[in-house]
Amino acid sequence: MSCKYAKTTDEYHGWECSVTGGACMFLFPNSKACAEKYGEGPDAETEPEEFVDNVTKYECLDCGKQFILGDAASEKLPHGFPVCPYCGKSSIEWRTKAESSDIEDMGCMEIWTSSKGKILHDAGGGEDGE
Repeated sequence: MSCKYAKTTDEYHGWECSVTGGACMFLFPNSKACAEKYGEGPDAETEPEEFVDNVTKYECLDCGKQFILGDAASEKLPHGFPVCPYCGKSSIEWRTKAESSDIEDMGCMEIWTSSKGKILHDAGGGEDGE
């Protein structure tokens, strides 16, 4: 239970974090706990964990267009979202939800994302999936 980024100091509670420049978030520096809770420190993943995300298909009631949004990305959206990516309106309804195994029924082969919610590529004809 220690962290190589923790430095002793006479400020805070005795430990400063060289990653954030502020107080260590733990009373006793713990790099594994910091990596799990905050994604920082020497034990944090250097490469994002990749997975095929479950998705929801939405339809905009204003412009009539449909779009697919990964569940990992939608969990990080602020209140009032998602909005239509085409017209920006928030009057949307979800049409269907799919597990990664039956995503092809929605017109998309798969959406790969990282544990941080960033879309890495979609295999349904997007930029990297062509």
